[in-house]
Amino acid sequence: MSEDLRKVIQNKFEKDFSHRQKLAEIEEVHSKNSNDEEIRKKLFLEERENFFKNKDGFIKIINNIGEEEWISKEELKKREGYLNFEEDVDDARTHQKKLMKRYFFLVFIILIVVGFVLYHLVESKGFVEVKTNVDFANIYVDGQLVGVSNSGKNTIEDLVTGMHTIKIVKSGYTVTPDSAIIEVFKNDPDNPNGTTIEFKLDSLIIETTHSLKTKQ
Repeated sequence: MSEDLRKVIQNKFEKDFSHRQKLAEIEEVHSKNSNDEEIRKKLFLEERENFFKNKDGFIKIINNIGEEEWISKEELKKREGYLNFEEDVDDARTHQKKLMKRYFFLVFIILIVVGFVLYHLVESKGFVEVKTNVDFANIYVDGQLVGVSNSGKNTIEDLVTGMHTIKIVKSGYTVTPDSAIIEVFKNDPDNPNGTTIEFKLDSLIIETTHSLKTKQ
């Protein structure tokens, strides 16, 4: 029985070996065919080059699918999207350099514009000095409450340059002027004073008491 099993195993090995040999032969044929195809293609291109380069009126181009092709100049004029292999390569490079210069110039201009805008958005701010004669009056800029006054000078900072309306409000007081339109200038280290506006607040209680005494 062992002899029969041994023969079965040997037959299996022989079949596997025969199968491997056939695969190797097929691969060798494919490799040879591939090499032959490469050689055939190379020879074809060389012979085509030798044939057409001495023919008057023919030039080599790169067509719109990226392949080299020999055509007549008359046919070339009818085509679009070609690159003249012999004459236009230098022109294409020059054109590419011009495009790159335009691109970098455009990027440079964009950076300047962006920098200019950011500079004015960030840096174009100033301040205003608001003087009052009483404490705890509400200071409004363009209708927005921005602070509470101390008697004396009050600095309102980080205002965008341009025209703004300043108003002071305190319960029980009249304010002169009622409001003021002022222009805020950009912060200038050489002129740190900025814009100054003064408001005078008078107590309504004092005025009412004075009016009553006058009537009496």
